[in-house]
Amino acid sequence: MNNTLQPTVSGSALQSILTAFQQMNLDVKEIKARAGIDQFDLADPHLRVSCHYASRCYQIAQQLWKGEHFGLQHGRMYQPFSLGIIGHLLATADNCQQALNCYERYQRAFGEGLIFESRPYDIDQCRSNLYLIELDIHPKLSGSVDSLMIDSFFVALKNCASLLTGIAKPLAYVELRREPPVDPETYTSALQCPVYFSQKQDRIFISSELMEQPLLSANSSLFIALEDQMLKSNLHGEGSFAETVRTAILKSIDGRKITLARIAEQLAMTPRTLQRRLKQSEHRFQDLLDKVRLDFSVKEVRENKISHEELAYLLGYSEPSTFRKAFKQWTGKTPREYQQQH
Repeated sequence: MNNTLQPTVSGSALQSILTAFQQMNLDVKEIKARAGIDQFDLADPHLRVSCHYASRCYQIAQQLWKGEHFGLQHGRMYQPFSLGIIGHLLATADNCQQALNCYERYQRAFGEGLIFESRPYDIDQCRSNLYLIELDIHPKLSGSVDSLMIDSFFVALKNCASLLTGIAKPLAYVELRREPPVDPETYTSALQCPVYFSQKQDRIFISSELMEQPLLSANSSLFIALEDQMLKSNLHGEGSFAETVRTAILKSIDGRKITLARIAEQLAMTPRTLQRRLKQSEHRFQDLLDKVRLDFSVKEVRENKISHEELAYLLGYSEPSTFRKAFKQWTGKTPREYQQQH
């Protein structure tokens, strides 16, 4: 599915990246200044900025790093509580399966650039005893996410799994797209499992038994309380101004044309102010409108309660053909093809 939105990262996510740099004895003040993030209040719980700022921080930190294997070293600095309230929620889960499901559910609140999906691993439609975690890079970041960032992400995941379970070697094996390094045993040591290079995808394999492993810090009562707090705080990533605009757009789906001026009026501000505030977080109104239309239309097409023509007019399209063209651009399929598949 095409994603036209600019990926964002939370202030707390940026801070966790910088904290890890600081533990590597890098000059965080210089990194912030050169990356242009010293202008932001990273303590603001609603702050979201472009993921390109995070990529820029990595690039600068790599330039300052005097040692080897930057990505592996950076990943070692992470622990569950580096993720703030999300990390505390994971740590109180009953087992690995619940913790993994939680992170997958809330990961976009942390950042939208690197997203993973997990599922039981099927070989030729026969389920094995392995669980698969695949990493997906946002299309807008395809040119700015290098292999060192992938290294960091995977080592951080392994490190968190070890700390939460007490198991030193939680991974079965890892596949990486990057070319084999001069010293591949360094990767084997960092990830504590076999590592295969020059693969088609970046992914992790863990045993299905590990998914049932109880966590050392499991606390069901605290888990329920923390998740309730996250839901009340809108930590699905919905605390940003962009999400406020998306919500306003969703409420405006009534058959009339949805314009920037109309949404600005609904939010009690001028169109110019709306444009300025969206620009600050590197969002475009048209991108937000397309994303809301996509999510809404996919849901309606799946449920099949109204005709595609009615759906087109409901979303503010003047012609059904325009809607069909947009839907195919978003999903790669016409509404009818998508409906048949799902």
